[in-house]
Amino acid sequence: MNGTSQYLSVMSAKQDFSNRLREAMQRQGYKASATLLEHEFNLRCRDEMTPISTQAAWNWLNGKAIPTHERMMVLANWLNVEPSTLRFGSDAQRSPDGATDRLGIGQIDYLDRQFMETYLALPAVERRLMQEIVRRFSLAQP
Repeated sequence: MNGTSQYLSVMSAKQDFSNRLREAMQRQGYKASATLLEHEFNLRCRDEMTPISTQAAWNWLNGKAIPTHERMMVLANWLNVEPSTLRFGSDAQRSPDGATDRLGIGQIDYLDRQFMETYLALPAVERRLMQEIVRRFSLAQP
């Protein structure tokens, strides 16, 4: 892919994300407004996250930028949509090797999927700790 094609591909991805964000906001009864997006996002972002500016929200809504994964998770939570669907579209549910289907992940609900994404983003030491916690809970079940 040459430089021009790559540039157009990135621009298309940004615009596609923007369209999906606008649609998700409208489905939830919100006007696709940068001021509203900034306000609602900042109400929901975690304490350690830097709040966004109206300019950042405008960039997301107008195909100029795509938020980081962490910010995408906040948007998806707020708008009640899968993060991968918001980021990549409805065809994003399957991995190229079909791993999603083999694991049955496509059949779990949104909160479980969000938990798994958060878990997979943890460093290995914390993941092992979480595995042990879940194992102990499962042993405590009748």
